[in-house]
Amino acid sequence: MTTGKSILELGCAVGQELKNFRALGFEASGIELSPKMAAYAVARNPDATIIVGDFAEIDFNETYDAVYAQAFIHLFPKNEAVRLVNKMYMLLKPVVECFKKYL
Repeated sequence: MTTGKSILELGCAVGQELKNFRALGFEASGIELSPKMAAYAVARNPDATIIVGDFAEIDFNETYDAVYAQAFIHLFPKNEAVRLVNKMYMLLKPVVECFKKYL
């Protein structure tokens, strides 16, 4: 099953949620700071895109239908958290684009 919908998981760790998203048909990508954790995520999700790096520092070339950030934003001071939430927002496709097939 494929939904054609893309999702980016921040701090994907060993990739369990990526696996769940992929099972639901999402084109799931993840970003993980720890190379060791990212290696587990790649092993669990060999067809997914796993980026090793710091979300705050990476420039993305694409947009997503959703950004998933469980247990992520609380790790940062308020001013940094606001900047990161804005970055997440900028990575989202416009709402109209996400729902084109329903319009």
